[in-house]
Amino acid sequence: MLRIAGCESIKVLRAVGGVYVEKEFTVPTVEPEDCRAHREEGAKAPASGEAGTVYARKGPNGPSEPELTDAAVAWLKANKPEALDSKVEAMFRTRGYGIVWTPPYCPKFQPIELVWGAAKQRAAGMYYPGRDLKTARLHLRMGFYGGEDGQGTTWNAVNVAGCWLTAKKHINAWITKDCDHVADGLSGSIDDLKGAGAWTQTPPTCLNITDMDVNEDPRPVDVVGAVEVDPANDHEFDNGEEDGPEEDPEEEDGA
Repeated sequence: MLRIAGCESIKVLRAVGGVYVEKEFTVPTVEPEDCRAHREEGAKAPASGEAGTVYARKGPNGPSEPELTDAAVAWLKANKPEALDSKVEAMFRTRGYGIVWTPPYCPKFQPIELVWGAAKQRAAGMYYPGRDLKTARLHLRMGFYGGEDGQGTTWNAVNVAGCWLTAKKHINAWITKDCDHVADGLSGSIDDLKGAGAWTQTPPTCLNITDMDVNEDPRPVDVVGAVEVDPANDHEFDNGEEDGPEEDPEEEDGA
């Protein structure tokens, strides 16, 4: 890919004697025959290639696989970003659309999740004992596109535009609080985002939310009665079982 994209060389940083040194490896204009045969004909992968090139894969004379991957991605991002696009990204780019990359585990930021949630909630409301898979599928389609259920309730199609506006509201609310937790965080709104240029990758600590305000865990639920039990009033808890006759504590056996 680097050769096809017009890359002539890549640079990697290596620690040498406690100091990082930049090493440069060339990208030959012609693909080595053994590499071509491996790629196109399934021949055995070559162990290494010419020293000082990206095809030399052993020791100091060539980049390691992680080094080659990182350097290739960095060069493509800087010089040929469209080469890294997926089919969807390429289509969006040609149409002038922008892509908003949202944080992981944030379904409220995803309009499609809200659309699915509305449809599934409606399908759940149409449930009846013994519903088969075919009917469940029909109910889900009605949840998306609208219709009348067996109880006479009429559903309109899911308001997709409304789901987008709701997701947008949640995103903007998150953006306004980002700088409270990250010094160089985001500001503005999704339509006028500021600070995004400082973020080029997601670190492993992205899910560390120990500095954020979160609600306390709910109190434990009693698994027998499926109700919340206050320890101070646990003597009043009724598990649905009938109590037997109380025994007289003063009555002795055999009396």
